[in-house]
Amino acid sequence: MNSRFKYILMPLLVGTITMSCEKEELEDMTPTAELGTEATDLATSANLIFNETFESGNGFSGIKHQSSTNYGFSVVSNPAFEGSKAGRFELRDTDAEASGGTRTEFLFPEDTRAKEGWYSFAGYFPSSDYADEKSRDIITQWHQGGGSGSPHTVLVVENGEFIMHVGEARLPLGKMTKNVWHKFVIHMVHSGGSDGLIEVWLNDKKVASRSGATIKSGYELPRWKVGIYKWDWNGSETTNTKKRVWYIDNVKLGNSKASLSEMSSGSGSGSGSVTEPAPSPSEPSSPDAGTSAPSSSADISGFTLIDSHYEKGVMPITNGAQISLSQLEYTKLNVQANTSSSVESVKFELSGAQSKTFTDNAAPFALHGDDGKGNFYYGNWNPPAAGTYTLKATPYKNGQAGTPVSVTFTIVNTGEHITPENGGSTSGSNETALPSTSSDITGFTLIDSHTEKGVQSIADGSVIKLSSLAYTKLNIQANTASSVENVKFELSGAQSKTYTDKGAPFALHGDDGNGNFYYGNWNPPATGTYTLKATPYTNGQAGTPVTIKFTIQK
Repeated sequence: MNSRFKYILMPLLVGTITMSCEKEELEDMTPTAELGTEATDLATSANLIFNETFESGNGFSGIKHQSSTNYGFSVVSNPAFEGSKAGRFELRDTDAEASGGTRTEFLFPEDTRAKEGWYSFAGYFPSSDYADEKSRDIITQWHQGGGSGSPHTVLVVENGEFIMHVGEARLPLGKMTKNVWHKFVIHMVHSGGSDGLIEVWLNDKKVASRSGATIKSGYELPRWKVGIYKWDWNGSETTNTKKRVWYIDNVKLGNSKASLSEMSSGSGSGSGSVTEPAPSPSEPSSPDAGTSAPSSSADISGFTLIDSHYEKGVMPITNGAQISLSQLEYTKLNVQANTSSSVESVKFELSGAQSKTFTDNAAPFALHGDDGKGNFYYGNWNPPAAGTYTLKATPYKNGQAGTPVSVTFTIVNTGEHITPENGGSTSGSNETALPSTSSDITGFTLIDSHTEKGVQSIADGSVIKLSSLAYTKLNIQANTASSVENVKFELSGAQSKTYTDKGAPFALHGDDGNGNFYYGNWNPPATGTYTLKATPYTNGQAGTPVTIKFTIQK
């Protein structure tokens, strides 16, 4: 069935169907004198505005293609969801930008803007050309244009998972399993107010439902886009992958009267279940660091609980801390030791509800290790056993052990459950907070805002050498107790800034609440000496500030 747009102005009254379109975005849309079988089949569902199965033609007939290459989209015979053909998207990190970004996307025409709509498609992600990575790929979005900036609602693939971002909210939908077809149906009421709605079905299962704003107020209703947009490849930037390929079939756009059954893609040849990937790879071998002679100083400033699903810190672990598993979105966990840049390895000794001894020989240093590319392992902590633990970490440099640091903490199963629909916390404010009673800042971490991960701990007197860093888009995160609600940063020295971050993680230049750290004018930061004062706030009261001095060198 070819793609068709249908605007029924006088159905059944005079037997006339009038087609309307924008000339610059729709091609060959003049209706024929006699409807063929394909058009008749489509007309049996008056609620479908567009239906593409790629069985004939070049695909997406009449839809504007935003791409700079001739391989950005094609119609292929294998794999196919239903029938014998499907569409194929391909994007490479060397592609020239199209419409202001590195993309291969189809932009639906102006006449498809509507207050309410249904959207569906089937997608296939091949293991040969779609490696998992932290850098996000937008595969469909609703863009308002007219200077509205980044779209309010997007569907992305991130770290092998489908995630819907709605403003600051992050809605995990399910795992992206390679080499099988995934079926999406999305129902949206587009609004900048409380009457907005988004519902998502993945492989015939409802996986998200959220009320509230789905677009930015003050702008036009959105236009649907589908394909690949990878902003981390804009300009001369690149990531761990060089090429992204995925296949699409049974693309449908429905009006407000469409139904789930009309929009569903059928059985196809794919799997209706999304399975969990295999557990973490084998850990690196652990040398016997305990035979080293002791050294003179300690270089561990604290510990951070790591979510090994998202590959990011979720809370600091201080002595006496309680970790509630039910408060965490995922329970594949690890513990990172925050160290100075001179540390070469860390020996972890865990005792209590579970025991383990392991030496990590490369930063970031973690109890269960990592692959050296930003992916943290989780060992048998999926989830960890409830109970009390003592963790001893000993830093090593030049073959000598420094002063060990120990922390005792408890893991429990009780507590308030945080669901994905609560969304990401809004991070960032220039408001001045009120003073309180206690301090909850355990240290500071230098953040690489390109890879979105910590690269070294910053202690009083630290020296940061820009030449030793892979990227120089930098930020500083304050490691805090879980009770902290916001942190006020006051930076002085070579550059000055005052900023209050109102959502964890708390950082000098802020973040978007979804794991992406901003870097402000630190690209790179000016060399020189700095003083950073950070004040934690809980229940509107300011705790004891923590101040450090550090130097940035070329």
